[in-house]
Amino acid sequence: MIEVIMDFLNILLIMFFVAIALGIFLAPPFLAFLLYKWLKKKGKIPRIIGLSLFFGSCGFMIWIIYQLIIGASGFGPEYDKAVIKQKIGGTLICSSVYTADIHSWDYDVTYKYKAINDSVYEIGSGCYQGKEWEKNEQLKKFGEWLILKTSSTRDSDKLIIGKLGWKTWSEYVFSPQSIEDNEMWKIKKINSTPYNYDSYSKIEKINSDGIIIVMYHFRKVDNKFPIENGKRYIKYKIDIETGKPEMVKIYE
Repeated sequence: MIEVIMDFLNILLIMFFVAIALGIFLAPPFLAFLLYKWLKKKGKIPRIIGLSLFFGSCGFMIWIIYQLIIGASGFGPEYDKAVIKQKIGGTLICSSVYTADIHSWDYDVTYKYKAINDSVYEIGSGCYQGKEWEKNEQLKKFGEWLILKTSSTRDSDKLIIGKLGWKTWSEYVFSPQSIEDNEMWKIKKINSTPYNYDSYSKIEKINSDGIIIVMYHFRKVDNKFPIENGKRYIKYKIDIETGKPEMVKIYE
């Protein structure tokens, strides 16, 4: 019942903002039209001036709408590149495509690693959905493995793991769903649900010994009011042979 009420309030809020936006965009042409009606009674030259102001205001507002919806300053697409110096040496070459709509925005980023010897390796891609792309990704080393943390969706992060020379690197998503599908999580019988907008997971730390710490913030199953959330930290260990992260511990 609470979720239905919240959805209804969100719809009303969207309608309110749409009405305000329409008022803002229509006001200048409407005022220019009233001015034209008044000026056309004053003679030919005032009538031409009024008509020019009306068409000019219409054209200007159309241009603003274009910029907001299609242009680079609005919903995109907008293309960008970043070259990030790496602590392990070399640089991370990032190419992004920014897109947006009235609900959210995305940065779809592809990664290449330029090693110290100037060789370039394709790594993979990430998606910053509803998050700002900070342009600060850093490759980590664990044995012969290289590990890159990036974003996967709005509510999850992922690791791209591989070795130099590999054509395809492996990707491991740390999402609410993948966490709750793990047998170790199921055994704990934690009062949680991944199917909620409040639930999200975030990689907080990657150590040089292959240890990964993930924070999982979740909505509790019992839909009480006030709404209750929970949080757990999950420890993973990267297998030195396969490069695959395995869940080893859950704690508060």
